[in-house]
Amino acid sequence: EMHGHCRLAGQSALDSGQDRLPGVVRLQSPTPWSRPYEMTPYGWAYALRRCLRHESPRRCDLVYVSCPPYPQALTAAAYAQAHALPLVVDFRDAWSLDPYQEGSRLKRVLYRYLFPRLEGRLMAKTRLLLLNTPSALDAYRAAYPEHAHRMAYLPNGYDEAAFANCRSPVRRDDGVMRLLYAGRFGIGGRSPQRLLDALSLAGSRGCRLALDIVGRQPP
Repeated sequence: EMHGHCRLAGQSALDSGQDRLPGVVRLQSPTPWSRPYEMTPYGWAYALRRCLRHESPRRCDLVYVSCPPYPQALTAAAYAQAHALPLVVDFRDAWSLDPYQEGSRLKRVLYRYLFPRLEGRLMAKTRLLLLNTPSALDAYRAAYPEHAHRMAYLPNGYDEAAFANCRSPVRRDDGVMRLLYAGRFGIGGRSPQRLLDALSLAGSRGCRLALDIVGRQPP
């Protein structure tokens, strides 16, 4: 959040209609392509950096950035450093330590050489790094032991009070554990094969499972 009540929204916020809210500034990525989707945020982060170059913070206590995507974290780090503000980075997914690095040879090269360098620079400028799983916290503390004291575990969750008036779903007593996957498979070249293999393994060991998938899936 910038300048008190001014929030800077990218394309995802535009898609959700948040750009129509007062105090939200819309920035379009200058990159001429939309695929692969991982590349678009780099152009957006560059545009954001240019917009913020001559801006000064008002009533700002810190700079907070949530990732992915990751390029805007580098912009946030530059802004925080320029104005002597603490930087808090929230990794919803791992960056260079992402276990899903399937794809092209170029992608593997980026993960092996470029992303660790960029991530290392970010770590050096981050006051607090938030990870949302214990395994991610352990992995990043092992990868960056010199910054381990500035890392913390903040799990995903929800506000239970927001669902106080919701009706409870019908409970089934058929002994089946129902799993819900909300989202799309195939983003960034990822495959659902690991999940399907895990379900097959659980089924072979006598576990009764049902998987509900909500989301538009690629072929």
